[in-house]
Amino acid sequence: MPAFSHYLSSLFEPDKALTTDNIEKEAGAIVILGCGRYANAPEYGDQDTLSSCGLVRLRFASLLQSKMDLPIFVSGGSVHGEAVSEAELMQNVLVNEWGAENVLLEKASVNTIENADYTSAFLKKQNINTILLVTHAIHIKRAKYLFERSGLKVIPAPTYFYSVPDSKKYFFNFIPSMSALNITTTVFYEMLGYLWVRIKTYEF
Repeated sequence: MPAFSHYLSSLFEPDKALTTDNIEKEAGAIVILGCGRYANAPEYGDQDTLSSCGLVRLRFASLLQSKMDLPIFVSGGSVHGEAVSEAELMQNVLVNEWGAENVLLEKASVNTIENADYTSAFLKKQNINTILLVTHAIHIKRAKYLFERSGLKVIPAPTYFYSVPDSKKYFFNFIPSMSALNITTTVFYEMLGYLWVRIKTYEF
């Protein structure tokens, strides 16, 4: 039920969002994590393009860049050996479709641990130690932990909160739906993922 999925999400998502009114100015780059692809899209000539999940993250990062004029760093490789990495798909949308400038990429990582390690190694060479980290709100806890573990100072910039109720009438919150099931599944995945990375990195 939506009521349950919203409640469960609220236990794992941050209490508040980063808005253009409360941006901290010390960041040196905006980092966006990959979020999958829309493969073999027929309306794009049977080529891979960015998933709707990834577009959500790019949209918020673009807003942040318009307010802060920071470089954008996209991170994501070819999880299943695809010819084009997720980072390249993100860069293509940002530069060729939205006209963004100063977009850097890391295209070797296949999970969040590698996102953090590879991005950190690159940014530190550029003397960038503080980042705005853009990912879904449900993913920010795990991502922030891993990026801080890699040695960066992280200002969370979560987007797309599952815990926020929609505009439907109140009683719809108690009618089971596939979207609520999907959210609940995602929350459990993140909970297990966070536990796994804590075990994997031996830090309690």
